Amino acid sequence: MKSIATICVLLICATHIDAIINGYSAPQSPHHVYIFSMLETNVGIAGGGTLISSIHVLTAGNLVHNFVEWRCRLGSQLFIQTRQIVSVVGLAHPNYTPQPRNNDIGIVTLPANSILSFSVDISPIALPPLNWLQTLPFENEQGSMIGFGGSSATSVSVERLQRGHQRVTEGARCTAFFGVNSNNFFCGEDPIYQSNICNQDIGGGFSVSFNGVDTLVGISALVIEACNGTWPSAYTRVQPYREWIRSVTSV
Repeated sequence: MKSIATICVLLICATHIDAIINGYSAPQSPHHVYIFSMLETNVGIAGGGTLISSIHVLTAGNLVHNFVEWRCRLGSQLFIQTRQIVSVVGLAHPNYTPQPRNNDIGIVTLPANSILSFSVDISPIALPPLNWLQTLPFENEQGSMIGFGGSSATSVSVERLQRGHQRVTEGARCTAFFGVNSNNFFCGEDPIYQSNICNQDIGGGFSVSFNGVDTLVGISALVIEACNGTWPSAYTRVQPYREWIRSVTSV
């Protein structure tokens, strides 16, 4: 079964236990953003995002569509030391659909008075080049995913940012598991160490080394409901949306 980030009350999501499935403490990850998306009813979902400019965070459309406020935390591998910035400006892709999941990408814009100064703790990640003709990431390419999400469907966020690695599967396998279009999605899995994302890692980044530079090529989108490390997870490809991202952010 497919699953999105679990709806939860703010006080519950503030408790931190466990870790990303079979991951390890992440090294310096200045572009990762923890996001808590709020509904008008004062409940919401926790997830992730990736800083792509001094005010823009790229995330899943699932974390933007129908929400009204985004509590973003960044600047440290330790959750307690992160800086919180609250945004009320979020934009899902205009063709985003929750069922079936398609165009699952969105952008949260931070307030102008919080424009970030870049440092070793806060800096944007590179994006695939505009008009690049090859499809990124490549099949069987290894990438990394990071997040504060828990290690099971019932656990919540962790105190220390976690990282795992997966290899990109063939498109037919991804479609068989999730019923998605492999032109806009890819799947990753780790059959050896069974590293995987979980519900509250949705929206976080999947990155690879491209010309020697850490580059964002995917956005965590779909997980097996049990957050099982033996199954693949699906990611929105960033590359097909590069022109849309540029039109919104000038990046």
